[in-house]
Amino acid sequence: MEKRTAELVTCGLRCPAIGAVELTDESSALATSIASLRCAIRLHDELRSRGATIPNAGAFEIGRAFTAGGRAPRGRIAHAFELLLREHRSVKGDEAWVRAGARSELELARDAGDTWTVPSSVRPHAYRMSAFGQIAADLGGL
Repeated sequence: MEKRTAELVTCGLRCPAIGAVELTDESSALATSIASLRCAIRLHDELRSRGATIPNAGAFEIGRAFTAGGRAPRGRIAHAFELLLREHRSVKGDEAWVRAGARSELELARDAGDTWTVPSSVRPHAYRMSAFGQIAADLGGL
């Protein structure tokens, strides 16, 4: 996954429409994710230039770690995944979704007999879309 992500951050990708992301095609999901990160960072920077204060600026810095130039893509992506995992663990604590497995690889954190699996798609949450809509309205539209 790191190799494919490193390839994608060197490509030009169009900002995707807001909607469900199918996780059944890993390459497509990764491309949508990278394009979405770039779009979110561009919008974040636009809002900041207009004087808006956005909570959790650290989340955007993790996004920049994936998309910003400079370091070689493979090293940058490994570092960005490390930052993302660290943030996930700090937020979720004992409820983190992943843990270190055999040979330092990651595995889903679940107990024996637990039937939870990774969903086949991810959809925008209505409460988040409402919050974004309110920010846009407060700023007079984007």
